[in-house]
Amino acid sequence: MADSATDEFVDVAFGLPGGRLPIDHAYALFSAISAVLPWLADEAGARVHQVHTAATGSGWMRPEDATGDELHLSRRTKLKLRVPRRRAEDTLVLSGQVMDVAGYPLTPGSGKVVALVPASTLLARHVVCEEQEDESRFVPRLNASLRGSGVTGATLICGRTHRISTPDCVVHTRSVVVTNLDPDGAACLLRQGIGPAGMLGCGIFIPYKRIE
Repeated sequence: MADSATDEFVDVAFGLPGGRLPIDHAYALFSAISAVLPWLADEAGARVHQVHTAATGSGWMRPEDATGDELHLSRRTKLKLRVPRRRAEDTLVLSGQVMDVAGYPLTPGSGKVVALVPASTLLARHVVCEEQEDESRFVPRLNASLRGSGVTGATLICGRTHRISTPDCVVHTRSVVVTNLDPDGAACLLRQGIGPAGMLGCGIFIPYKRIE
C-alpha cells in the first residue's frame, strides 16, 4: 500500500551550476518558477522545496533568516519540486530556463524524476506556526493534524523557528522531525505534506539523516 501511495507523487530534481541565492528566497523562487510553470500554483498537492546547501546540514540547523545573508550554491545543490507523477514531464521543462530569483540568476540544469521512499523518521524543514506559538501549543495542534490524516503513533520533535518573507506578510515556521512512523504513515506524509504554504517550501517531508 505504501509504495502505491507514494508513487502518486514524485520529486523532480534539477542540478544547479553554482552561484548564490538569498537565504530568504522562498517567495522569489516560487514566483520565478511559476512564471515558467503557470499551472503550478493551482496544482493540488504540489510543493516547492526551498534550496538548501551542504552547509545547512540536514535542514535541522541552517543560517539565521537575516536580510542580506546568502546561500552559496555548489554543483551538488539541487532545486526540487514535489508534484503529482502525471506532472513530472511538465515540470522537466524548467531545465535550461534562465530565472531571476530576487535579482539572483538561477538556471536549472538537467532534471530527473525521483521516487519518494517512506522512512520511519521524516523531516519537514518548515511547518507553518503562529508567531508566538510555543511547543506546548504547536505539538498538540500538529498531532491532531496528523491524526486527521490517519497518521497515529508518531513522535514529534520540534526544531528551530524561521521566518519567510512575502510581499503581504511574514510566514513563521518551525522545523519538525516525525519519528516512529509505519510505512503507510510515512507514505501519507510524503504524499500529502502538512499545513499550508507548500509553494514556500512548507510542509514537505523528506527522510531525516542525522548529522553526527
